[in-house]
Amino acid sequence: MSIKDGAAALLKRIWYVIASTYHALAVLKIQLFVALATVVLLTQPPQILEIYQILLDDFANRWLQVVLALLGLGMFTFMQWYSGRLITLKVEPDMLHGASLRSQLLRILPRFLAVLPVLGVALVLILPSPALEEMGNTSLWRLRVAGGLVLVMQIAALLLMIYRTQMFGTAGVYEPGKRAFSSRVIGLFTALPIVLFLALLLSPVALPQALGTLFFTTIFLSVLVFALSGASLFSRRTGFPLTFFVLGWGILLSFVPAHDNHRVRTAPVPEGHRTVAISEAFAGWLEARRAVTPDGAPFPVYVIAAEGGGIYAAHHAASFLARLHDLCPGFSNHVFAISGISGGSVGASLFSALLEAPEFKADLPPVDGAITCAPKDLPGPMEQKVEEILSQDLLSPLVAATLFKDIPQRIFPIPFESLDRARALEDAIASAWEKAGLDAADLTAPLVTAWSADGKRPALVLNTTRVSTGERVIAAPFSVPLSDAPMPRTRDFLNDTEGLSLLSAGVLSARFTYITPAGTLSSDTKPIARLVDGGYFENSGIDTAMDMIEAIRSVAQHRGAEIRLISLQYDSEVQAGSLALNESLAPIRTLLTTRVNRGVLAERRAATRMTGFCRAAGGARCASDARGPLRVSRLTDAEGTLPLGWLLSRRTSARIRAEIGQPAGCDAKNPPANDCLMQTLVRELSGDGAAF
Repeated sequence: MSIKDGAAALLKRIWYVIASTYHALAVLKIQLFVALATVVLLTQPPQILEIYQILLDDFANRWLQVVLALLGLGMFTFMQWYSGRLITLKVEPDMLHGASLRSQLLRILPRFLAVLPVLGVALVLILPSPALEEMGNTSLWRLRVAGGLVLVMQIAALLLMIYRTQMFGTAGVYEPGKRAFSSRVIGLFTALPIVLFLALLLSPVALPQALGTLFFTTIFLSVLVFALSGASLFSRRTGFPLTFFVLGWGILLSFVPAHDNHRVRTAPVPEGHRTVAISEAFAGWLEARRAVTPDGAPFPVYVIAAEGGGIYAAHHAASFLARLHDLCPGFSNHVFAISGISGGSVGASLFSALLEAPEFKADLPPVDGAITCAPKDLPGPMEQKVEEILSQDLLSPLVAATLFKDIPQRIFPIPFESLDRARALEDAIASAWEKAGLDAADLTAPLVTAWSADGKRPALVLNTTRVSTGERVIAAPFSVPLSDAPMPRTRDFLNDTEGLSLLSAGVLSARFTYITPAGTLSSDTKPIARLVDGGYFENSGIDTAMDMIEAIRSVAQHRGAEIRLISLQYDSEVQAGSLALNESLAPIRTLLTTRVNRGVLAERRAATRMTGFCRAAGGARCASDARGPLRVSRLTDAEGTLPLGWLLSRRTSARIRAEIGQPAGCDAKNPPANDCLMQTLVRELSGDGAAF
């Protein structure tokens, strides 16, 4: 054979392999798509890695979730293989006995695609990535043991698929006379989502928390493979494109405004409630406090910006504020307002509601009284209460509602607001609140009436972004000027007797699509507004905080008050980023990185603009003070391991609390910045920080 003939034969062979592989993958396109998507879903997000850590570190209390997670993975593996084999038999009836490469691939690939996702889970546990290393060395052996067990289970499953004929003496469940098995499989996977849907209607929080996020996720993936495969077989038999019809029907319903089931819950507002300008509100707030400070020192006023970022931001904000309350119970008397974004809004809402709880309200000094700060063992009572609330599983109710309630709603023509997945998150937070022994009424009180000038709670100014215009919309008890007009408020889109509760406003600020949907505000006479996470506009909350500070500056200077801006931030190293799928993902990557960098720019602008934001007599001293008007508490996360979802492990929670800072830690040779910030605040409030 000549070289030319040999090359032609080689090319022909290569083309034959490529064509056969393409044909086999085209037949199994559903299983291929789901397998690849599942590998990414179960191995990459920091939140899923956090779930693995929680299950392994708290196995004694979560063994049922571990068992159910393994059961769900087993069901998913089975359905991937079963549906793949069934489809190949419909396409190539002679596949079982064919000798061609295409037939061999069609016999092998269903097995491979069945075990691939779970093998990915096993490998990410056995070979910890830098993200898993960050969890701490004490967890690594558990991760590797668990990964080894999962690997053994998948190898056993693969061997069972390969040698089932020799083991059971049959060619499989597809032979004539084996249809009873197929009927049972169809019955099980048809009934399962219906049963879970009805069960979640009866128990939207307790059931998901008992069964776990992994169970609901893997069961949904199993049902998804089953439904898509069944639709594919139906289309082959009838010629009717069922999958595209269902997708088209869902898209068509999305154009119908009445189909929207994401209307935000509202709370009743007393008739005749008057909204005042922020300058008037601040003047009344200062008057109620009579600017009392130790030794005639300038009266410190704090405006706080709580950055967004899911549960870790909520934990950071609530724990930081709670720790200062435990050290200085009158701290909240000096906090005029909190500008919250996303998780920071949730944390601020929890802190505000805790101040109304009898066990903490009783410790608050009069608004016009001096503050006494004292060293205490940390964490203190309020910080422990924050930990008790945020250590609850807030993720599984959201995931379960998304997969088995809200997704079916997309194709059901009648909208039901009870199926809104964002409400599941609200219900989970409310349930955690009540499990901590607190009164739900404190958390569900209207935001606009929870604050008063002579009260002891800071004003919550929670940021959202309007979908149609991209502008900020705030939930606040007063109006804030923006250029020549007030900044839009959520009440501008509601009836006069309606407002948002602390809980609903906090979750609305944290609606980061697609995790939670855009919330709808509507009334009888006002325009409809659809609002999403405030971080879409600017993720630090500093811009809104500075707008408030600008509006109250003259009043503060006239009354002898010094304004301080405290920024609670998340600090992660900026990575170069991947070029994968650059054409399609570049716009999304740009959007996400831009929102972060807007926060960086906002901090730089604030550092410049805050100079001179002190009382007139002390402007020069304040401007040159190293502990001046802009303070930053940074939560570091160089590896990007903090989860963006709504579930934290005890290890991550302890890591956040350790970084908040404690006054005594500032006396070290190289003290952490957050320790010194905490010491500065305590000394500023008490006027005598020698004990710290």
